[in-house]
Amino acid sequence: MTLSLTDRLLLETFNYHCAQHDYVTLTQLAKECSVAKSTVEKFAQKLGYENFVDLRESAFQENADSSNFIITDIVEGDLLEAADSLATIFYECRHKKNFIHTNRIPPSSILAPWLSRKLSMLDILAPASYDYAQILDSQMPLGFEIFFNHKMIDSYVDDVPINQPIIEITRNANVQTILLGDNISSAHEEQASLAIRIGSSISGGADLFIARCMILLELSLSEFASLRDRENSKKPAHSDQNATNVTYNSPSQNSTSDSDNNDLEILKEMMFL
Repeated sequence: MTLSLTDRLLLETFNYHCAQHDYVTLTQLAKECSVAKSTVEKFAQKLGYENFVDLRESAFQENADSSNFIITDIVEGDLLEAADSLATIFYECRHKKNFIHTNRIPPSSILAPWLSRKLSMLDILAPASYDYAQILDSQMPLGFEIFFNHKMIDSYVDDVPINQPIIEITRNANVQTILLGDNISSAHEEQASLAIRIGSSISGGADLFIARCMILLELSLSEFASLRDRENSKKPAHSDQNATNVTYNSPSQNSTSDSDNNDLEILKEMMFL
């Protein structure tokens, strides 16, 4: 079975709501994906269900049967080491302009604005954007750019590789390229400043790529905050010991200008007339 671009958008958005235990309606899903309700119904039928309600009830029943479900295999390798590597780049680029690549297709359409908001809460500028004129015309020092590379579901859609020209733009602009994905090619990995392979996205029929990325990023943001606090604690506290006492020498109350003296003499003469 091959899903169209619209089907893929519907699938990812629907999976996201299921992961959040959000009882999404037909109208809501159609509105979020900017499609007609009939398109959602045809999408559900393409997956083998009678209609959207049948699809939704089946999905939520599976969630109910998986009450002891635990997300594992967040990344390939050491999770804490991966989080530390991300946090280090965040710290190095905290005073620079950074970017998070996004488009209208999940997972980047979900992860990019979410991460941008998280970073802004830590005073890191990292807008979610697809406009690479911002990189070429930036007047600020450039830091990092994050790409999400998701393989999707093998039986439904083809792989969606990262756009090679975009990576070349970031590299030529001396931007640190960060790849987070479960479908990172060796060529892209060699070009990246940091490539983290996300664990298998399919578990028990559920696509957990977004959830795994969020767990990794939450850990890295926590580590960044700790790193920033440790560095701030090393800075010497403000001290007045080296402050220079500056005394403002105001004119004496008894001193007067020549003009004042003349006025005073005139006043005395008038008093004794």
